[in-house]
Amino acid sequence: MQKEAINYTPGRDKYLSARVLEVLPSLFGERGKFVVGLYQYLRWVDDVIDEGQIPYLEKSHFLQRQMSLIKGGQSRDATEMERHLTQLPWRVVPQDQVRTQINILLHAIEEDMERANHLTPKKTREARHSNWRTIHPCLTGINLILNGRDIKATTDFMSFIDTFNDIASLSDLEEDAQLGLFNLPLSFDEVRSIQELPEQERRQAYSRLISEDRFYKEKSRVWGKFLKHIPSVNKVNMPAWQKFLVICYAYEVYAKWHLRVKYPNSFRAQLEPDLPSHPR
Repeated sequence: MQKEAINYTPGRDKYLSARVLEVLPSLFGERGKFVVGLYQYLRWVDDVIDEGQIPYLEKSHFLQRQMSLIKGGQSRDATEMERHLTQLPWRVVPQDQVRTQINILLHAIEEDMERANHLTPKKTREARHSNWRTIHPCLTGINLILNGRDIKATTDFMSFIDTFNDIASLSDLEEDAQLGLFNLPLSFDEVRSIQELPEQERRQAYSRLISEDRFYKEKSRVWGKFLKHIPSVNKVNMPAWQKFLVICYAYEVYAKWHLRVKYPNSFRAQLEPDLPSHPR
């Protein structure tokens, strides 16, 4: 588990709104430092899990170790980033609640890691549940750290944050499929039709379901869902300026992702190498 030398700071993030986290220590003191430090730690964890050369079992042990540390456990052979985690100013935040949110996020990462290469498609409800277990604990955790209170998300707000993972599933379609992850939500009947196939045939079945036409219809649906639910940000339990930052971040993400996300022409050919071309 290397990758210790990388400078994981918000200022290096590709999104301008995420870089704003750099100013939190000036605005919130120790609580702001905690957010930045936690961001650095979680970026490191994410990079370790995404490292293709590390065996699954080693990644699993790594995540279990991180969950133990988050709960307050100690390690004699802690890495640099693990020491960084334990040295965060935990005394200034509601520890139990923050630790719970981080562990929810780590468990969601573990679930995706376990799904990789098993070619298990997600039903729409499962995809939504998975989305809520990633973005929601991040926002709730930040609100607990900075403001000391729960975000109190409404159903509309949960649908709003759901769109972030929806568009990520579109933009990462080809990369996910290569890893054996089928993240675009399917209907119950579609999932059943794939699961009933031998494992080696599931890639082909998935590629045939996700046509170019369906891809762009899904993209249009997600964009409409985003616009419909973005007013829900005004109803969550956080200061007005933080709501404004969330909205700015959301529009920035969508301006980049929605305009750039295109159907990967090589997607079906890679999943069905024996078929030289495919109709739309």
